[in-house]
Amino acid sequence: MKKFFYIEVESIERKIMYNDSRMYNYNLILIKRRRFIDKFVSFFTNNEYPFRKTIIKLLTRRTYKDIKLLIPKSENNIYVFIISARIYERYGESLISMLKKEYPKTKVVCYFTDLISTFKTPFVKYKSSFDKIFTFDMKEAQKYDMIFCQEPFEYCNLEKKKKKYDITFVGKAKDRYDDIIHIYENLIERGYICDFHIVGVNKKEQKYQGNIEYNRYMDFKEILSHVRESKCILEIMQDGAYSPTTRHSEAMLYEANLLTNCKAFGAQQYPFEENIQYFDRVENIDYEFINRNNRCDKKKYIDYFSINHFIQTIDEGIGTDYKEKTNEYNK
Repeated sequence: MKKFFYIEVESIERKIMYNDSRMYNYNLILIKRRRFIDKFVSFFTNNEYPFRKTIIKLLTRRTYKDIKLLIPKSENNIYVFIISARIYERYGESLISMLKKEYPKTKVVCYFTDLISTFKTPFVKYKSSFDKIFTFDMKEAQKYDMIFCQEPFEYCNLEKKKKKYDITFVGKAKDRYDDIIHIYENLIERGYICDFHIVGVNKKEQKYQGNIEYNRYMDFKEILSHVRESKCILEIMQDGAYSPTTRHSEAMLYEANLLTNCKAFGAQQYPFEENIQYFDRVENIDYEFINRNNRCDKKKYIDYFSINHFIQTIDEGIGTDYKEKTNEYNK
């Protein structure tokens, strides 16, 4: 029997998006943050230092013991460990070697939920450590010879909320602050009720303070609450990103319009729906779209964003080498 384990840093976002207790062959393992230990591991992982591997192994052992408690060992099981790229950035090869030693019938793959440019660990280390590497971004999959895999968002049948806002934006400023403010100004000028939350802006640079909320951390449940109270979601891509963010999955699953400059729309994986409007320049936005009663086939997207679809993609991506070894184990 194949057993899939997704290992990720603990967060409310992952608990919601990556959890499906109905799947008998899938388990989500969330690693608690240990700031002191994590800093030491990160330092030794990304720097050459005497006895580096031994130190990392000792620091990783506590985390490994926590993981092991959640994995029932059986000679009949073939294990597929899906390690998030952030977990590998934290623990490096040490955690992988421990898993492979304990569970010989195993494949260990990596999943990127962020762009490679946001990681400290050189990508070549990922390539040499994992059997396969998957990514949420279609263009990075082509560029770095990875496999594209849609990030899951397991649907929860949440209570409907009354729409309080015309449009909501939640995100970091990054390299898109000017566009965010430009669109906000156009919206206000047209009388729309805006719900904007921007993180990562110095106080001197904050425009429209009091109307736009700055630098307040919101957990994922709160973000999702704002999304469900809005008629439309604004998605503005960071530089270098191609595939859409979770704002797209939220719009498809929870019946909101999506105003986006994501260039992936039109591809097979991301068809244009009635509730999606793409803009290449701020000047080309059709603002009347925001309050239209647009529809999409929610059932189709519940399946597309499901954990089941995610695991199927991982399993297919592992390919014939995995299947051959599976047959060997069954002899």
